Amino acid sequence: MGFQLFNKWPPFAAVFYLAPLSVLTSFMLWFLVYLIASQVAYYMGYYTGILDLPGCGRNWCGANVPTAGDPFKWAALSNIGGLIGLTLFYMVLNRRYIFSTIKTAFTKVREVDESKEPISYRAAYLLFITSFIAVTALYTVLGMSITVALLMPIIAFIAWIASLRIFGLIGFNAVTYGGYGTGFVWLIWPVRPEPPTQEWFWAMLMNRTFLTDGFGYGWPGVMTAAFSGFKMSSLTGTSNKLIFKTLTVSSIIAPLTAVITMIWLCYSFGGMKFATFITDVNTDIVARFINPGAHENWPAAQPWVAHAIAGIVIVGILSYLHTRFLWFPMGPIGFLMATTGHTLLEGVWTMGLVAWIAKTLTLRIGGSKAYEEYGVPLVSGVIAGTIVAIFIGGLIGVVRFFVPF
Repeated sequence: MGFQLFNKWPPFAAVFYLAPLSVLTSFMLWFLVYLIASQVAYYMGYYTGILDLPGCGRNWCGANVPTAGDPFKWAALSNIGGLIGLTLFYMVLNRRYIFSTIKTAFTKVREVDESKEPISYRAAYLLFITSFIAVTALYTVLGMSITVALLMPIIAFIAWIASLRIFGLIGFNAVTYGGYGTGFVWLIWPVRPEPPTQEWFWAMLMNRTFLTDGFGYGWPGVMTAAFSGFKMSSLTGTSNKLIFKTLTVSSIIAPLTAVITMIWLCYSFGGMKFATFITDVNTDIVARFINPGAHENWPAAQPWVAHAIAGIVIVGILSYLHTRFLWFPMGPIGFLMATTGHTLLEGVWTMGLVAWIAKTLTLRIGGSKAYEEYGVPLVSGVIAGTIVAIFIGGLIGVVRFFVPF
């Protein structure tokens, strides 16, 4: 029953191949645990009728599915609790370093070398505080109360730190894809207000899309681009200050250009000529939660707070054990890769299995030399080829729009 979806996109396997073997091993072990636990639950009478649903429906349709239904409610356990736990305990376990940066920023004590940083720690913290205040003010302008407005950037911080931690190790957005962050809104409003208020609408829309969904929505995409840019900087010897300036300028220009271009194209050629996602401007997503009864089982059927708390505890324990004992194979990243909603929806376990087998054989047979001389160039070629194909396809699509053929 647990084998709900299979993934056959080779670039996933190529990206996963570059992940640490310990993370891949943890991923596979935890997915095995998920399979066994879900199968046992099915034999005990849970998930009745699930085999009549298609693969996608076995993850997203109704509350009688593993991600949303008893006994595990995996989406609440992992997408909410696991997300909070990963960020919380990552900061707890690295508290000494964080305190050192604060001392370096606001005292005369220099506990951390900041010479290679793009900006000073003082400037970074001041920028963080200023941005927090500005974003909170923006939400109050949208009609949110000060309490809810303050929660929005806090939710974003928790979500993106966890998401980037996973992305940096295995190259996949495991915890924030799918809009499971709407669960935070349901904690504030257990029942949809009647009629829906402006505050509720904006809080739900922001969490369904921009704050706790895929990198493609733009807001969190800036974070992955920034981290990837600094990684490329370290590989090429480029100045981090130059990377920071480039990221800042592009982060200002890109969204303005995109929005202006979208409006111009819609007025010039008609919105119906474009993809539904663009012409609706997210109205399809809005409809999923604005209608009565919609989205109220997201991330799981009520009540699910206990499951979320359990997720925080589980990820906290796994984080400590993985830090304390390097040999411990069941890490928190693998747990979240195996049990979160969108990893199950996309069936990425198949490509994870391919990558785990390939990397294990490479290291066992040829060692690190074979991995560096043959494995990495091979999968890098797969990734580069995919990017080239997408780029060429995009160019052809643009030409075909103006000159149909």
